Amino acid sequence: MAVAHLILVRFISPLIIITLLAFASVAVSAGDKPPAEVFLQSQFAFTVKIPSGFKQTASNTGYFPTPMGNVPYEEKAWESKGDTISTKVTVMPEAWWRTRAGGAFAEFRDSIARDPHAGLISQREYIVGGCRAYSLVLALSSQFQRIDQVLTKPDLRVVMYLSPQQAALSAPACSSLFEGISISSGPQITSGSIENGRYTNSFFRFSVLIPADWKSMSEEEYAERLGRVQKFVNKQNSRIKEDLIAGPTAIPVILRVSPKNDLKCEARTFSILAQDLSGHAPISPEEYLNQSKEEYSQFQGVSGGFAPFYHIQCPGADLTACDLTMHGNSVEGYMTFAVTSRQGYLLSFVLAARTSAAHKRVKEMLNTLTFQ
Repeated sequence: MAVAHLILVRFISPLIIITLLAFASVAVSAGDKPPAEVFLQSQFAFTVKIPSGFKQTASNTGYFPTPMGNVPYEEKAWESKGDTISTKVTVMPEAWWRTRAGGAFAEFRDSIARDPHAGLISQREYIVGGCRAYSLVLALSSQFQRIDQVLTKPDLRVVMYLSPQQAALSAPACSSLFEGISISSGPQITSGSIENGRYTNSFFRFSVLIPADWKSMSEEEYAERLGRVQKFVNKQNSRIKEDLIAGPTAIPVILRVSPKNDLKCEARTFSILAQDLSGHAPISPEEYLNQSKEEYSQFQGVSGGFAPFYHIQCPGADLTACDLTMHGNSVEGYMTFAVTSRQGYLLSFVLAARTSAAHKRVKEMLNTLTFQ
């Protein structure tokens, strides 16, 4: 679903811009990478706002070996003028929470004390969003660092700011980073899981069947698909190009799944996205989809287009839907967008495939959708 995550989203990002990437038809393997839902288990919603001017330079997931087994992690980094921001979330096993979580901060502090190159400047424990946290400022070789650890079971989260200048740790960028950390509890929009072949979301109160041979798409797989449509992106005018590049991160992705083995390069993908309407003027699903139609009319190097709107009736909800056909040298595929208003969000179900026959098979997943 590479091209598909470029398409749906200007006012509040046309959906087509977010989802266009679904059409990147390359069979890729996630390798030994954790599925995306592993990082969505916590009841705590952890938010950190990256200061303006920082550009993302790294994003990676994998498994970290520990005495309690391999644990999944996700890390990201941003840079600006020699300073670096780094975030990491590690999903710790229940045994760790029972036996070592209570002393985690002291263990971290002791490990720093044993490093002959590290000089402790300050430290403190605090509470954020009802969760224990620990902040440590140190000089390490030629770097000054602030490292905050936050316990949001089952996640151990780390936020770091690194700079060659000690003064940077009290400057606005660093201060706003840590002051902007927020945690809320209770069901979140990503509160969902796949059990017995059915994905259930407790926030929006819906469920849908996921084929047995499908799995969550890792960030690495998705990034691979993004690269495959770069030629298409390069053909667009500067405004469209900017939107397409920003599209995949414009709104939260609740679920993104694809077949485990796409040997025929059909690029089948099923995604669920949620656009928060707070702070925006009211907008209907029809108006939201019309944004994508208008955006698509500005694309260069493609033919095809959107079919008329229609409605999908499923237990507990009515979805406004439309189909899109795209033909071009860099992109080729078929998509369905189905949108409904829910809990102050526009909830979008996006289905994509490279061939018409494959698209029809993916579209059958909507027949299993139920709302409470």
